[in-house]
Amino acid sequence: MKEYVLDMLLGNPVSRYMLRSVRNIFLPKISDSNALAISIEVSSLCNAKCIFCNYRKNYRAKKLMSVQDFEIIARTCVGIGYENLNLTCLTGEFFTHPHATEIIRISKAVGFKHVGLFTNAIALSEHDLHSILGGDLDAMLISFPGFSKKAYEEVFGVRRYESFIASIKKLLKIHKETDSNTVIVFEPRTYLTSDEIEHSDFYLDFITGYLSDKVLVRKPIRVFDTWGGTITKDDLLPGMRLDRCSIKSIWPLKKTYLCEQILSYGILSNGDVRLCNCRCDDNVGTDKDSLLLGNLNDYTDFAEFIEKNQNKTNKIRSEFIMGKLPELCIKCPFYYPVKVLENQ
Repeated sequence: MKEYVLDMLLGNPVSRYMLRSVRNIFLPKISDSNALAISIEVSSLCNAKCIFCNYRKNYRAKKLMSVQDFEIIARTCVGIGYENLNLTCLTGEFFTHPHATEIIRISKAVGFKHVGLFTNAIALSEHDLHSILGGDLDAMLISFPGFSKKAYEEVFGVRRYESFIASIKKLLKIHKETDSNTVIVFEPRTYLTSDEIEHSDFYLDFITGYLSDKVLVRKPIRVFDTWGGTITKDDLLPGMRLDRCSIKSIWPLKKTYLCEQILSYGILSNGDVRLCNCRCDDNVGTDKDSLLLGNLNDYTDFAEFIEKNQNKTNKIRSEFIMGKLPELCIKCPFYYPVKVLENQ
């Protein structure tokens, strides 16, 4: 009953807005700098054209980071104290990189304690899943529109359902055979309901046989953000809707804390470094990107980049606290308030 009431409240636009506004001022996440993850994108290419993502708008150049550059960056990040690595691409797909398996292996070899990523799983079967599930990858979150070919093609915009299913079958079989500790989480992004997903043939005939404390299926996400205004309601299908941004709540329910994402650096495949590796708008890849700090290729390494750009970083964060938000943040409903421990 509690879960039903919560779903009903979060599904209603007005109550969702108010609940998140209250959270913004009264319930910030308590965090410390050591818990923050560094995000490194190795591919800005994607093999899907999801209707809720601005990748299909072609705002970014297609680029793969070399394995050599990745290893140098990863080693530097560990050397300056980062323990957690997020390999999720900003608007790309990690497994479009031909050396994805090696990149995951290097991530743990250089010293990251936790490595995780989001994927659409389309190309998973093309990589060495025995190696990937052998201990180097801690968490794999899979974005998908449901176990339905019709929904898949409508929401993901490509005819790759069979590739997706083949990858999932191979992934889960190997995961079970090897007793892998990698946590696999399915996150539906769709117009389908939980019942429709859980009563689909593939879910009943295959997925249920693999569910455990390490293989989970979350409730569908059916509320989507605008990617800085580049995604509109016309992009979505019935059963999907745009979220409202509660970051500009009316006083006193206003934003007072930094966003978790603006505390994190994102290193992109072309060497750009920005605050937040979660969302971008049509200014991405240009000097107009309000979260862009600079390009890593202009510095000796990431440690020097952080040092030389600390004033710019502090300025963006301090202005955020004072209410002068970066343009992208003003429109972003993904705001998650964080109170950083004072002794960090």
